Amino acid sequence: MDGDSQIVEALFRGHHHLVRGFVLGFLVGRGLPLAAYFDDDLNFHCHGRMEWIKIHVGLQTEDTFALISSTALAELQTALSQQPGAICLKLIDTRPVTAASFKFSYTAFTPEDGQRLLDLFRELPAGTALSPDYQPEVKVASSAKGIEVYTPVHDYHIRARGELSGAPEGVLRLAAYARKEPLIALGRVNLQY
Repeated sequence: MDGDSQIVEALFRGHHHLVRGFVLGFLVGRGLPLAAYFDDDLNFHCHGRMEWIKIHVGLQTEDTFALISSTALAELQTALSQQPGAICLKLIDTRPVTAASFKFSYTAFTPEDGQRLLDLFRELPAGTALSPDYQPEVKVASSAKGIEVYTPVHDYHIRARGELSGAPEGVLRLAAYARKEPLIALGRVNLQY
């Protein structure tokens, strides 16, 4: 994303799969960074309780929320305005996101997994910070070495919990990565406007 761009929440009217495919296809076709995040990917909170209930009971299925750079969104708006009615997709509303955060926890039982997780949260994206309560606890019990996985005793054990907050682009990028990591329990991504 370029230096003048910011993350924007965009509300599209259209079937979720159509919106997702169109937005991601547009970004790829234009050679733009593939940085669009959808509400079902990251479980970000962007609508009120009534909207959430309507979506989850099937009363409202045609609205899709996405987080995208303002630069890419401007190009997308131009493309949509040049083909009105050609696709069942409409941009309803936008609002800039000023900050984001998410809570997380992780547990690992091998030094390799533990080091990977420590490295992930050591090299943070620019403009982001971890909460002071992020204090990884490592326990090494060499007397338990060789005991099988299905036992309550492990020779290596790391656990941590915390919250990452700050610049939306960095928080979303790390949340998207953490969502794919099976050892990390990721909470809801909270947005500030």
